[in-house]
Amino acid sequence: MLSYDDAAGGYRKRIAELETLLDIERRLRYQAEKQLGDLFDLSSDWLVVTDSKGQVKRANANFISAINYSGNETIVTLIRRHLHRDDIRITLQSLRKVAKGSHQNLVFRCRDASGSYSWWSCNVAASEHDDTVVGVVRNISDLKESERRQADIINFLPDATFVINQNGKVIAWNKAIEEMTGVKADDMLGRGDYEYSLPFYGEKRPILIDLINLIDTGIEDSYLSMERDITRISAESFCPLVGERGSFLYGTASPLLNSSGKLVGAIESIRDISFRRKTEAALRQSEEKFSKAFHGSPIMMCLATLEQGTFIDANEAFCRTIGYTRQEMIGRTSCELNFYVEGESRLFFNLLIEKGRIEHFPLSFRNKSGEIRDGLLWSQLLDIDGLPSHIACIIDITEQNRLKKEMARLDRLKLVGEMAASIGHEIRNPMTTIRGFLQLLINKEAYQDDRDYFELMIEELDRANEIISEYLGMAQDKLVDLQPRYLDQAVKSIYPMIQADANIREMKICLELTKPPIPLIDEKEIRQMIINLARNGLEAMSPGGTLTIGTRTEPEEIVLYIKDEGPGIDPMIVDQIGTPFLTTKEKGTGLGLAVCYSIAARHNASIDFKTGPSGTSFFVRFPYSPMSP
Repeated sequence: MLSYDDAAGGYRKRIAELETLLDIERRLRYQAEKQLGDLFDLSSDWLVVTDSKGQVKRANANFISAINYSGNETIVTLIRRHLHRDDIRITLQSLRKVAKGSHQNLVFRCRDASGSYSWWSCNVAASEHDDTVVGVVRNISDLKESERRQADIINFLPDATFVINQNGKVIAWNKAIEEMTGVKADDMLGRGDYEYSLPFYGEKRPILIDLINLIDTGIEDSYLSMERDITRISAESFCPLVGERGSFLYGTASPLLNSSGKLVGAIESIRDISFRRKTEAALRQSEEKFSKAFHGSPIMMCLATLEQGTFIDANEAFCRTIGYTRQEMIGRTSCELNFYVEGESRLFFNLLIEKGRIEHFPLSFRNKSGEIRDGLLWSQLLDIDGLPSHIACIIDITEQNRLKKEMARLDRLKLVGEMAASIGHEIRNPMTTIRGFLQLLINKEAYQDDRDYFELMIEELDRANEIISEYLGMAQDKLVDLQPRYLDQAVKSIYPMIQADANIREMKICLELTKPPIPLIDEKEIRQMIINLARNGLEAMSPGGTLTIGTRTEPEEIVLYIKDEGPGIDPMIVDQIGTPFLTTKEKGTGLGLAVCYSIAARHNASIDFKTGPSGTSFFVRFPYSPMSP
């Protein structure tokens, strides 16, 4: 059992330890209060502590200096003195709602010592343990100014725009959407529960802006089209309540994030695209009409770039004429297709660039096989997706030109024939008399020394008579006796004469006779035509050459052909072949081929030819006769 002294000593020791602990606690409390006081006084915000009756128990220096606090006014007095009159009532109402353990966030305008107002935010919290109320007041003028500028920007956007917060309430409704819907901002701001859809659809329902927060709402199918990316959603829809008969609208919705990246709302901009859709529909109709007119036109038409001449499109008539398919043409240039004859395209493009449009421009062009054809060109400058281009329309006049030349040639033949018919017999009669007397005189002994002169005169008279016969051979109304005869037989009958002529010239004759069907011919005239064509071929060749005479059968035609191995016809006179008096011979009359063309015309036949450096081939094409097998 402890003695009294020992017990007393233990108690004293325990008391000393408790006093030490209390002293430490006082120092810690002091330090904490000092640190809290320092923080209280050094805070850039206004800090104020009141009791439940609004008596100020403590306030920091910023609060005291900003409102010139004397130390006696209550919070209610300060509010009535410094707050904007429009904010006093709602601020006092909010303060009365602050209960123990609760808080309120107040926003108001407060007048400082200079008399100017600025925006402030106040977080008010009531203690759970006593009647203390703490208020932290912060200047938010810069934030309010930023919000005001943002509101001004939204308000003056040309597109109809509205904004909702994270609770789905409208916080911005600009002038453009007022005009679109007829609903004023004052009647829409603060509304939620999808009321912003009423002006568009007449019912409360999620719309595009709600898809920022919602997934699988089922409203996606109600839109005509929709696109999504990381930051926004775009869609087209028809809104029956916008405009007199409804409107097509294009909307874009995007999320609104705070500085921490947290979603705080969404914004949607809407544009009326009804006019654009009507324009697009009209453009589509116009394009369809153009496409039908372009591709269905019997005239050659194409679209091509101006700089490179790259074909963009070509119609069926164009492709059919030049022999390429549309797929073969598109993307290739006129140079790659060897379309233009050298030199003509440069003149054409220079005129087009200078005038912007050209008409009736004579142009030669090549088809796929290399044949040069004649055309008349119309062209107009175009801008296709910013690329200088042109549309070209070409009328193929190759056949018209050929017929024109043929008509001119036939007119000349007719004139020559008429002249020959009218004067031929009148000239021949005295010439026959003169030739007869010359033949009598040449045998008389008195004129034997002049025999060479008599023979020359007789030769010249025969030559003149031959020329008259050629003239008469071109008469269009000359009677012909058309009978079914083999062409091969006509060739064989004059072969010895042609062979003899070839032997004198040291040339060869090759026959390629295939016994074709029997045409209706005047054999005498056909022989004359073969002789004329054969002599032309022999005269075009050098010694050692071969002249080929042949026949063959083609679809719907019987062909007689004569081929030489000469240098070919001069390109300068190719277009004039068959014209009377055209000749390259020193003593030629220029009537041989003209007579051949006249004979062919009387047989309803045609003559064409191919010529080149390796020789010339003439083709006489007879139609099938009713008696052909």
